Amino acid sequence: MQEPRSSEEIATTFRVQTYDVVFDLETSGLSIDSGEIIAIEAIKVPATGPSTQRFYALVKPSKPLSSQVEEITGITNAMLDNQSTFLEVVPEFIAFIGNAQLFTVNAGFDQRFLDHQLASAGLHVLSAERIVDMLSYLPLEHRGPGIQGIVEYAASQKQEKSGLTIEVMEMLYRKLFRSVI
Repeated sequence: MQEPRSSEEIATTFRVQTYDVVFDLETSGLSIDSGEIIAIEAIKVPATGPSTQRFYALVKPSKPLSSQVEEITGITNAMLDNQSTFLEVVPEFIAFIGNAQLFTVNAGFDQRFLDHQLASAGLHVLSAERIVDMLSYLPLEHRGPGIQGIVEYAASQKQEKSGLTIEVMEMLYRKLFRSVI
């Protein structure tokens, strides 16, 4: 596995870009063999100023969600019944992210699902260098298992949000990468 780059190196590398994209996926399981992407959320974070462009899509899976997945994600089968499939949603997502650098939490998990579903649809997968795992840049005391460390870090930064929302992820991105520019 490649050693993570410093946040200063990432900030310097992407300083010329007009925006980066923070994104998150919800899935119907933990394995690409049995799970599917059921939601994609992303936000364009400009080099300066507030974020105003968002992407959100619920994605209809090929099989119903378990009650456990519904409880964990807050996404129900009823919410997905009339939604588009991944193949119908992904062109919009790809157009939204453009050539931006992508930032997420637990990037390996999200990239496995994206790669699997992109490849299954006959589309190009995203390069590993394009996706930065923000979890790798958290202070060590906040790198616990799951999202608890991230939520604690957000709380320590005086954020009002609870849980790992796209807004918390954006705050994390700005704190870790934009504050050094």
